[in-house]
Amino acid sequence: ITQEGEEAIGTDTFVREDTSSDSATSRSGRRSATDTTTTGQQSTRTATAWRVHYQCNGAGGPPPGPGPGGPPAGPPPPGY
Repeated sequence: ITQEGEEAIGTDTFVREDTSSDSATSRSGRRSATDTTTTGQQSTRTATAWRVHYQCNGAGGPPPGPGPGGPPAGPPPPGY
């Protein structure tokens, strides 16, 4: 096993806005005021998953099998 643990597999952004307004008029009715407040909230979430990475025989590919001609031939007989 070469690596094991939680890995980020994606992100996701969430945006929320709330608007609130409030009006007030003075008793005499001459002045009025309006307040507007906007609150924005943005959050980013990261999705994680447990992943295991491994390698075979310390090499990137599968282990080499025998060649197409079967097992390799032995040394030539003496006196050849």
